[in-house]
Amino acid sequence: MKKIINSLFNLGKTRTAKNTYTVFAGNSIAGFMGMVLIILLSRFLGPAGFGVFSISFSFFTLLSKLADFGLNFAMVKDISQARAKKEDKKIIRIFETVFTVKLIITVLTALLGLLLVDWLSINLFKAPLTSGANRLVILFFAFFVFYDLVRVFFEANKRFLESTSIYIVSNLIKLLVVVFLFVFFSSFKEYIIIYLLGPFISALIFFPRTKLRLRIKFHSQEFKTLKKFASWMAVSVILAALGENLNVFMVSAKLSTYQTGIYSAAEKFLLPFYLFAGALGTVLVSRASEFLEFSHIKAFIKKVFVIQILFLIICLILFPLTSFLPLLLGSQYSASVPILKILVVAGFFRLAITPLNSVFYPLNKSFIFALDSFVQVLTLFVLNQRWLVKFQAQGAALALLVANILIFIFNYLYLFIQLKKHEKKAINLG
Repeated sequence: MKKIINSLFNLGKTRTAKNTYTVFAGNSIAGFMGMVLIILLSRFLGPAGFGVFSISFSFFTLLSKLADFGLNFAMVKDISQARAKKEDKKIIRIFETVFTVKLIITVLTALLGLLLVDWLSINLFKAPLTSGANRLVILFFAFFVFYDLVRVFFEANKRFLESTSIYIVSNLIKLLVVVFLFVFFSSFKEYIIIYLLGPFISALIFFPRTKLRLRIKFHSQEFKTLKKFASWMAVSVILAALGENLNVFMVSAKLSTYQTGIYSAAEKFLLPFYLFAGALGTVLVSRASEFLEFSHIKAFIKKVFVIQILFLIICLILFPLTSFLPLLLGSQYSASVPILKILVVAGFFRLAITPLNSVFYPLNKSFIFALDSFVQVLTLFVLNQRWLVKFQAQGAALALLVANILIFIFNYLYLFIQLKKHEKKAINLG
């Protein structure tokens, strides 16, 4: 036990830890604003109205991931490696290529979305009231794609102060606009548009700091390198986006917008888990992508267990706090408490796998992310068919817990196999 405690203190002094502190501190500030936004919106709209908002929000998340097509992860990996070799011109070429490809994908996605929006809202989501909001999402989600590209560029270059600042400013804009609309235009309900325009304004403020020019320019050599990693990551990102939002879509389709609001209220309060996972993942992916020797990877893996112990402590602290949810959202959300308790446990497994997954970047094993996402989608879809009818919205939370446990076990087994292969190869070469 003493050894683990010492390891935690030593780990806290590393450059990786300091970067994580910066990202986590910034994300925590932005996340707090995001939580205030969720509290306000859930109170303003009520469970049924918040359910409608959540469906459109999930649709927006899905579209933004489709437009990404795995390029964010590939860009972080390639820019990190180019930065390690001090290839500044290559970094610019990578950004220009990613910007051009994302622009094409975004336009095609928007055109297809406009054709299908009514069918999706009425027949798939079983929520006709979302048609108007979903149409706004399709028209304006390109603004968020631009914001996401700028933020990821800062992350890839280890400019973590700027990558967190752009997030803070984005949420501050959203919070101020929501309060303004509620005070002066209380009948306004299309709050989803604020989640599209707020990040865009923030991106416009911070883009000059990149010292880049927005040029539609395609560099085939850089695209070939990006494509090697992004091909499997594209499958992973699309399936992951579907997996992250599948519960909301299925609760809406099989139950009601009221149950969707009850589930979404609990889900949105998992933000601390995903903030920490996102902060750590941002730093570790950039760091791990620089590893050029297998010995570096093995040394890094030893730290993963210590990080996971820290995550377990965080989850144990958060678990009893779930009972306070109705005090924040109102008594009409009391049914969200048991859902939140299940999601906290599921969140631990999501957190615990984050540092482990960063090891697959230098190993160039993006296939595992696609497989993880497939397992998540398949598990949620199969289990929700029965559990939503039996347990209502709690069934969706239980399905997510099972999916996260399966992915946690599978990734550990896969990493063990990869390490054995590398060790055997090293022995043969020796």
